[in-house]
Amino acid sequence: RYFNEYFDESFSDGGKISLYENDIDGYEIINRLAKPMDACKNCTFPRLTQWRVTGDQAQKTDWCVK
Repeated sequence: RYFNEYFDESFSDGGKISLYENDIDGYEIINRLAKPMDACKNCTFPRLTQWRVTGDQAQKTDWCVK
């Protein structure tokens, strides 16, 4: 929600897991984590990144490839 508001986007947050959901248990959490969530398609694969401190505004490309 915060990402979409800040960058005026509409990425899906489907597949999220709420620990307050009725009848959720550890087995169900593990089952859901074993499958990619809708939001995962917007992220990059792990890669080496040169980290640095910047005073600039956050950019969408800091997190997403699309």
